[in-house]
Amino acid sequence: DAAWPPCASSQPGGIAHEGLEFMGKLHHGSQDGHARAAGLLLCCVMSFVEYSAGRINPQMPSSRHRLVFLHVPKSGGTTFVTDISSGAYNITFEQHQEEHGERCNRFFHAKDKLKFTLWREPRSHVLSLYFHCATSNEAQKDYRRPRFDRMREAARKSPFPTPSIQTTANATDLVGRKYDGLDKWLDWYTTSSEQATPRQSLLPKEASFFCYTPVNLQTFTLLCRTNMHWQRQAEVKDLWVTHRSRSIEQARHALHTFDLVGLHEYYHQSVCLLYDLIYLKQAKYCDCRDELAWGSFQPSHLSHGVMEHSLAEVKQSILDKLDVITEVDHILYKEIREVLLLKIEAYEHKYETRLLCDDELR
Repeated sequence: DAAWPPCASSQPGGIAHEGLEFMGKLHHGSQDGHARAAGLLLCCVMSFVEYSAGRINPQMPSSRHRLVFLHVPKSGGTTFVTDISSGAYNITFEQHQEEHGERCNRFFHAKDKLKFTLWREPRSHVLSLYFHCATSNEAQKDYRRPRFDRMREAARKSPFPTPSIQTTANATDLVGRKYDGLDKWLDWYTTSSEQATPRQSLLPKEASFFCYTPVNLQTFTLLCRTNMHWQRQAEVKDLWVTHRSRSIEQARHALHTFDLVGLHEYYHQSVCLLYDLIYLKQAKYCDCRDELAWGSFQPSHLSHGVMEHSLAEVKQSILDKLDVITEVDHILYKEIREVLLLKIEAYEHKYETRLLCDDELR
C-alpha cells in the first residue's frame, strides 16, 4: 500500500528495522527463497504495525526532525498548527503538549529537534492583540464573567468597548469609534503618573484586563520565566527600562537557538523554508512563477470572530503609542526580517526558483 512506507524507509532502532536485519540474516545464511520471503514478510508486517502506531513518518527522513514550535500569540501560530496538524503543506507535525503552544521559550527542549517560531510586524501585532481581546468570541464570553466586573472597578474603566458597539453602531460610526478603546488601552501602558497607584495593586492578569500584556510581547516570549501572557509591573520596568540593552542581547541569544524564525508577512515563504529544513528538497508550492502550484498553498483563516481592523484607519498619534510599547520588538523584527530575506535568497539560488515575486517585499 503506497500509504505506508516500504521496509527500506524504516528508521534505525525501530521494530521494522530489526525485521529488515532479520531478513538479511536469513537471506545471507541460506539460499532458500522461502526464508528470504519470510523475512521480507516479517519486515513489512512490522513496518505496517510501526506506521499504524505513529512511530514511522513516511515523509520525515529521520526521527530527529521532530518539530518544536513556539507559538507567539496573534502571529499566525494557530493557522500554522491547525494546517500542519491536518496534514497541509505535506509537513507532519508530531503533536506533544511540550512541543508547541503559547508558552515561554525556556519550557521548550529542542535537542535533536527543529525549532521554529513565527513573528509579526509589531504595529500589526499589537493591533491584532487589542481586537482579539476586545471583540473576539472568547472576549464576548468573558464579559459575562463576574471577575471582569471586579477587574474593571479596580482599573477604573476598561479600555475595551462593550459588545453592543458591534451591533448598535452603523458602519461609518463604528470605524470612527472602534479605535477609541485602543487609544485608552495604550495609555494604560504608556502613562504612569495617574494610573501608577491602582495598577500596582492589581495582579498581572488584572492589570492586563485578563488578556495579553502588549509591551514588547514577542520579545517577552523569549525571556519570560512563568507566563508569556502577563507581565508584572516589576518585569516591565526591569526588562524594558532598567536593563533594556541586556534584554535585547538575551533575546538575540535566544533567537539563535531557533533553526528558523519565520514572519507572518512572509508566511508562505517561511513554510517553504521550513519544508526544506525538514526534507532537504523543494515543495511543489514553492515557486511563485508557477501560479497554479503557488496558488495551491491555501492556509486556513481563523478569525475568532474578531472585528475587522486596519492600520490604515489608525491615527498617527495612536501609531506613535504603538511604537513606544514595541520598541524592542521593532529592533529584533528588523533583524529577523534581514536574516529571513537572506535565507530566501539562498533558497532561490539553491533550487533556481523564486520565492518572492513581489519585489516590494524584498
